[in-house]
Amino acid sequence: MSFRSSTPGFNSATTSKPGGNEFTEGFTRIVKALNISTQLELADILNIRQSSISDAKRRGVIPGEWALKLYKQHKLNPRWVYDGLPPTFLSASEMNTGGATSDSSSFLLKYPEGSLAAVRMSDASMEPSIRRNAFVGIYLHDKEMSPGAFHGLNLPLEGITVRRIHLDRQTGMALVSADNPSIPQQRVPLERMHSIVLGRVIWIMSPV
Repeated sequence: MSFRSSTPGFNSATTSKPGGNEFTEGFTRIVKALNISTQLELADILNIRQSSISDAKRRGVIPGEWALKLYKQHKLNPRWVYDGLPPTFLSASEMNTGGATSDSSSFLLKYPEGSLAAVRMSDASMEPSIRRNAFVGIYLHDKEMSPGAFHGLNLPLEGITVRRIHLDRQTGMALVSADNPSIPQQRVPLERMHSIVLGRVIWIMSPV
């Protein structure tokens, strides 16, 4: 499974798309929507250094955190940023919180800066619950294992993925499960889980 993410420590991966560079196409859409023209202006909006934009350009990617921040600040549709799929702007009601409750349409704003990782599924391991190419938001400050809930994990041999966790305290094991029945369940010692759990999934944006 591969994800888009620029969070430190994440083994992010991207897939090449025919017809152009992801950064070039995404940057063009962003500056057009926000009526800006330079990397420096975008850096100011994202509150990052211009060198971070230069690095993303060199790698040919739009980091997931940018898409999340642009949604929070300007309601830019992540699917439009990455794939050019309309609409350009989203209302909060078009975001699926993935089981998280929210009394406000701007619930994402309550999470502190740097506490969320925005990633994108690239396989069907969690279907039908989380569809291929869905965007997933992981709250990095909540590593408590909630039985049956979606969690972002960094699994050996698989890398970053989303799974459900079931705890078997009698045996001292955690059962890590995909919703797709073709994916085998993994048993992981509970003492190892603290280094594997990245955080809890708090929103999901399904592809159209």
